[in-house]
Amino acid sequence: SPELVNIPAGVYDGTAGTAVALALTITGDTDVESDETIDLSLGTPTGDASLGSQTTTTYTINNDDSVTVEFSQATGSDAENSGGNLPVLLVTGTVVNATTVTVTDLGTGTATSGVDYSFTSPELVNIPAGVYDGTAVALALTITGDTDVESDETIDLSLGTPTGDASLGSQTTTTYTINNDDTPIATITASDDTATELGTTPGSFTVNLSAVNNTGSDIVIDYTVGGDATPGSDYNTLSGSVAISDGQTNASILVTPIDDSLTELDETVVVTLAAGTGYTVGTPNNDTVTIVSEDDIQPAGYTVIINNDPINSANQNNVSFTFSNAPTFLTSFDYTFTSDGDGNVASVSGSGAVLTQNRTVSNINLSGLPDGLVTLTVTISNILGTEGAPTTDTAIKLTTIPSGYSVSINQDPIDQTNENTVGFTFSGAEVNAGYQYTFSSDGGGTNVTGSGTISSANQQVTGIDLSGLNNGTVTLSVTLSNTNGSGTPATDNVTKETCFAGSGTPVQSGTPTEFCVGNLGDFTQNLNDYISSTPPSGAVLRWTTNADTSVSGDYLPSNSSVVTAAGTYYGFYYDASNDCASPTLEIVLTVNEEPNAGTPSNGGACNSSTDGIYLIDLDDRLTGADAGNWSILTTPAGSSAVINAGNIVNFNGQPTGSYVFTYTTTNAAPPCVNQSVNVTVTVNDCSIPCNAGSEAPGQSATLEFCDIIAVDLNDYVTNATPNGTVLTWSVDADPLVVDAHIGSFVEGPGTYYGFFYDETNNCASPTMDLTLERNFTPVINITDAGEPICGQGTVTLTASATVEDESTITYRWYDAPTGGTILQTGNTLVINDLDTTTSYYVSASANGCESERVEVIAVVNDTQSAGTPTDITACSVQGNGGPNIIDLDDTLTEADAGTWSLITDPSSGALLIGSDNTVDFAGLPDGDYVFEYTTTGAVAPCTNASVQVTISVSDCIVDTDGDGLTDGEEAALGTNPNNPDTDGDGLTDGEEVLVIDDPDTSAVPENATDPLDACDPFLTPDCNPDDIDLAITKEVDREEVLLNAEVNFTITVENLTMDRVLDIVVNDLLASGFNYISHNASKGTYDPETGEWSIDELTAEEVVTLRITVTVVTAGQLQNTATIASTFPNDGVASNDTASASVTVNESQCKDPGTICNIFSPNGDGINDTLKFIDPNNEYTNNTFEVFDRYGNSVFQMDGYDSSWDGTGKNGELPKGTYFYILDRKGDGTDVVKGWIQIIRD
Repeated sequence: SPELVNIPAGVYDGTAGTAVALALTITGDTDVESDETIDLSLGTPTGDASLGSQTTTTYTINNDDSVTVEFSQATGSDAENSGGNLPVLLVTGTVVNATTVTVTDLGTGTATSGVDYSFTSPELVNIPAGVYDGTAVALALTITGDTDVESDETIDLSLGTPTGDASLGSQTTTTYTINNDDTPIATITASDDTATELGTTPGSFTVNLSAVNNTGSDIVIDYTVGGDATPGSDYNTLSGSVAISDGQTNASILVTPIDDSLTELDETVVVTLAAGTGYTVGTPNNDTVTIVSEDDIQPAGYTVIINNDPINSANQNNVSFTFSNAPTFLTSFDYTFTSDGDGNVASVSGSGAVLTQNRTVSNINLSGLPDGLVTLTVTISNILGTEGAPTTDTAIKLTTIPSGYSVSINQDPIDQTNENTVGFTFSGAEVNAGYQYTFSSDGGGTNVTGSGTISSANQQVTGIDLSGLNNGTVTLSVTLSNTNGSGTPATDNVTKETCFAGSGTPVQSGTPTEFCVGNLGDFTQNLNDYISSTPPSGAVLRWTTNADTSVSGDYLPSNSSVVTAAGTYYGFYYDASNDCASPTLEIVLTVNEEPNAGTPSNGGACNSSTDGIYLIDLDDRLTGADAGNWSILTTPAGSSAVINAGNIVNFNGQPTGSYVFTYTTTNAAPPCVNQSVNVTVTVNDCSIPCNAGSEAPGQSATLEFCDIIAVDLNDYVTNATPNGTVLTWSVDADPLVVDAHIGSFVEGPGTYYGFFYDETNNCASPTMDLTLERNFTPVINITDAGEPICGQGTVTLTASATVEDESTITYRWYDAPTGGTILQTGNTLVINDLDTTTSYYVSASANGCESERVEVIAVVNDTQSAGTPTDITACSVQGNGGPNIIDLDDTLTEADAGTWSLITDPSSGALLIGSDNTVDFAGLPDGDYVFEYTTTGAVAPCTNASVQVTISVSDCIVDTDGDGLTDGEEAALGTNPNNPDTDGDGLTDGEEVLVIDDPDTSAVPENATDPLDACDPFLTPDCNPDDIDLAITKEVDREEVLLNAEVNFTITVENLTMDRVLDIVVNDLLASGFNYISHNASKGTYDPETGEWSIDELTAEEVVTLRITVTVVTAGQLQNTATIASTFPNDGVASNDTASASVTVNESQCKDPGTICNIFSPNGDGINDTLKFIDPNNEYTNNTFEVFDRYGNSVFQMDGYDSSWDGTGKNGELPKGTYFYILDRKGDGTDVVKGWIQIIRD
């Protein structure tokens, strides 16, 4: 002061904007003092300025310094065990005079004085004189630490009115919070570690605190839930936290199972404590409750089918099967393929999860199984290892063409007895193969063919009619075929020698073969009487005089079997069609002439030599006698007459009466016997007159009559009656017995004696003896011609007769009602090969009495002929070169009456057969119309015959261009009927369609080709073919596999056009992640070195495949790509020429230390034979390991398990299936793992 203030030139408006500052500043201090003033005055200005009205000013410096006392904080807190951050007093300002202030415990806090803290209330705090700049002044407050788990507690303090210089600041109260630093440790245990679905028994966890909860509220413990049980379906969902109430040290967590009907393993619920507020997590921090399921339902109701039947060379590497109705919940399947080709020893097995009810399991390689009946056995097991009943299916595996088979004809030789029922037998035939056979003969005839399916290796095929083959060497050729092709024909040869005469000798009857006849010239005998058997069908009975039937010149005539001389004859059956004979039956006929005792003539003699003739030469009383001897039969009483050496008898002196002498022949030969006749000499006393003479009226005789005797005996008298006598007949041999005299007409049998009777002298001549015998004629009561036959065959006629005296009846069959030829004797006539109705006649004879002939008609009904049919053509378009109306009758020749019917009708009912059997095809659809003609005149046993006629109907049958196709056919094909080579490829349209060479063209057709395609069959670049379209796809059988596993890529190329495609090349070179194993191409060749698949040709819409089998050797995502590289013609669609397939390759999860590799196959092949335990660093050498079956039985236990168990139990190998294990990895119960094991066996 004074301050000279410069005011620069300028414009000033008296506002703050033009104010001019003074160099005055205020100096602050901390002194507590009164307000102070500064007085300023303006001097006289210089320059333009002048003073205004306000020339003085007073400025007051207000004292802003005071001594304040206040708490350092409104609130504060610290853990009780540290007791820091306590409130203090803050003093600010200069204390001139000592000051005091009181601090009072308001008692409103939750902490307890003397327990939780130490403070004497009120506390007087002294503030000495001095300068304070917010200086803290401590209070006598200390915090007492404890171990109680309790809530935070507070202390409320208040300042009283200070004395001296100080005054209260703004913070006159404070609240101090004693933070509870005693945090409980939470642990968990499974207080009931088992929950059961059966009865819904819960398990429980207990969560414990290390100290009582004295916080006054719940301590909420958080937790997480794990394990393999599923919340909401296996057990009620847990909340994730549990509250421990105030005053408590624990709380429970209930695991309430949900009872279901599912078959499943025991499942675990693992609760793990999580970090949270008001506690720390101790050990154990987790535990497990196991949910035990009581359900063990055996899988059932499923079936399986092999999708490939038969299994052949084309599909044996890619067989599949399909489940139906398989249970899917936690189920697995095991399958095994075997073949009976090795007795079901080798097998192909596999297993997997069922996943879906109707799953198809594919890409099964059965190439290692032998051919035979392949059986697939599939068993589905639930998770507990309970197996369902095995289900099976079978298929035939056949990968080779039939071989090793042979055939043999069952009949050798083939003859008339078996030619209609020939059979043959296979040996080593392939079951289910088809067979085709042909019988042929080197003698000619119609070959006989047939086919069928083999049902057994030694099958017989029977009932084959070879009657159409001629005699000779018959050859059978049989070929077997299957899906793989045809085998080599098997052959056999036999001789066919058909002879309907048979091999049996005719059977001899009991008819005698020795005869005695009165005259050899009168002998006749029917040789057929010696045969009691019937000729075989197709043969007749013949006779010959030669034992060698090949000498036909010695045969008796075919229409006669009657002989007239003794001799040796041979009967046989003869088959004229085959010129062959049966063995012969020898018949030796012995015929001898019966000796003739001559014709006797009775005579008379005198008993006195002086009265007349008394010497009688007996030889004179016979005529025509053979050599023989005389003997005396009877003489009157007293006679001494004898026959002297000259056969003369002297009656001189002998008694009168009748002397009977017998002459017996001596030259009889068997079966003849010597014959005898009697001569009666009547001796009279000639001294007495008698006119009767010494001669009988005639010759004595025996006369036979049939049925009736009515005869005049006088008709047999030959001598004249002497005078004085009467021709007289008597029934008594003594003519003088007058009472016995009868008339000459008699009607009964008996012996009648004729003589000349001199009644006057009572004397008589010698007698003539006539014996009359009556025989009976048989009566034919029954004849039978049998049933009519049809066409031609054998008929058997029979007759039956009776005779009154029951004499032996003989029958004769004739070919005429009178006269004619005797065909056969016996009551049966057999006629072979009769082909027309014929009348035959039979008579019956007994004792020389033959009946009238009776007609027997053998009826042969005519076979019906449906005629010879001729297939013809007709035109459906009128006036187009062919007939429209066809008379069906014109298609037959030599047909019997019948009717027509329509069998095949392309017109669907539009065609009608007219009443005159005409058909009009105009306007009807083209096609083959088949008509059947059936005769109507058949008489049983004949049946009506039928034939079929095919009428091929087209629009017309005109071939304008001569290419072999009709114009109608060309119209249907789209070819030009006026151009024989529509597409100009060098083959006519007919050659391309019919595959028949036209000699006018140089090209020769080999197969049917497209007559509209100039590139078919000659596909060359010159024909500039249109683009084609091949499509390629690629699949992999397993999209996710483990490292070093095998996978199969299948590349499919499909010709999407109707064109041929040539020279196809597909590139498929394997990437570095694949190692090639093998391939199989359905067509073409594949080079794994270059990756090229070359296919020479694909036909229209043909599909081909290539399967490549590889091993994946790199983990990760691998891809394989196939590309169509080239074709001819060009592939015009590039979008489908490339295809890729990817596979994800994973490393085995069975590599982490402490892991059991739970699937193994202890079959001794050195691969996966033992159960592996992964412990590369020997971390778990103190482990304990135990295995249980599904019933809870221990089957294996080992301390320090070392991967050595091979699936053997105490009783040997354990069955395949599912087992369960407990692995205590550290052996002290702190690290226990449970799981299941699958044992796989072949």
